[in-house]
Amino acid sequence: MRYMQNVKADPMYDWKQQINFYGKVVDESNQPVADASVDYTWSTIAERGTLTKHETADALGLFSIHETGKRISITVSKDGYYTAPSERLRSYEYANPGDGLFTPDAANPVVFHLRKKGEAEQLIHGLKLFGSRVDGTLSYVDLTTAKAALTPPGDLTVQCVRSESNAEKKFDWTFTVGVPDGGLIESTNEFDFVAPEGGYQPTFQISHKTNDPDWTGQEKHKFLVKSRDGRHYARIEITIIPDYNQNAAYDVEWFLNPSGSRNLEFDPNNAIQAGQ
Repeated sequence: MRYMQNVKADPMYDWKQQINFYGKVVDESNQPVADASVDYTWSTIAERGTLTKHETADALGLFSIHETGKRISITVSKDGYYTAPSERLRSYEYANPGDGLFTPDAANPVVFHLRKKGEAEQLIHGLKLFGSRVDGTLSYVDLTTAKAALTPPGDLTVQCVRSESNAEKKFDWTFTVGVPDGGLIESTNEFDFVAPEGGYQPTFQISHKTNDPDWTGQEKHKFLVKSRDGRHYARIEITIIPDYNQNAAYDVEWFLNPSGSRNLEFDPNNAIQAGQ
């Protein structure tokens, strides 16, 4: 109620708030990243609605921001480090409690994470949309040639089974991805650049029934892959679309090390395009 009263009394209230922000930039080991770049944009009464500035963290990775406005969005970065998508344009509200009002605390700065780049290897990179039957037919995907076929060889196998759609346009569906002569591990860390030696499972299956409360017509998963008896290691991201042009489809992006090394750190300037 107090907020609504303030806005009623002054229509420009939102854009006149004091923005105080305290942050700290650390690496994957929670060590300070000195001299990290801090770029931020905030909404204000400026003619174009927003302003942008650049700051630099100190030797302890600390930085502070003091402006006037409604909301601020912050991105941190540094040469030689990865910035995760989750660390880009992190936003904080200073005016409207309904948008989740942020309370700054100089004694407890907001932590931003960067990851130091390691030594990259020459990887095979591919990005392709593949089609799939929906009758359980097994298909093999060769990540070096970027081709799918009904016969080996392949680094992945895929199968899709789907029922007819009901009145709500839902359907039963099951999608299974496997690895011949190897296995896969689901990955939740976007910086999984070293494939493990073991712990792989031969297949991973996604299944939905029409009456499932969490039914969905599309899923995305990331995996670390060991294939061809350990001659290939890869990391892949696969988006499964079980209803695509009356069949099914799966969109795959992959980074494969053909040397047999488990290092999956990618150098875009020294890449091999799949199929070439």
